[in-house]
Amino acid sequence: MLAEINLYLLKKIEEILLYMIEWVKKSINSLCKLRYYKKKMKVLELFSKDYLKLNKKLK
Repeated sequence: MLAEINLYLLKKIEEILLYMIEWVKKSINSLCKLRYYKKKMKVLELFSKDYLKLNKKLK
């Protein structure tokens, strides 16, 4: 009976660890996407500033 309880607990621990691994993978993926979009926004921001400066000079 003790062996059955230990086996059950090990299976539950394995399920929890697999869930945690998936959560970490999703979190890392989200952070990578966030970093990518932040870089894109930074580029757009810099471009828009340069464009506004150029536009003022042309007027």
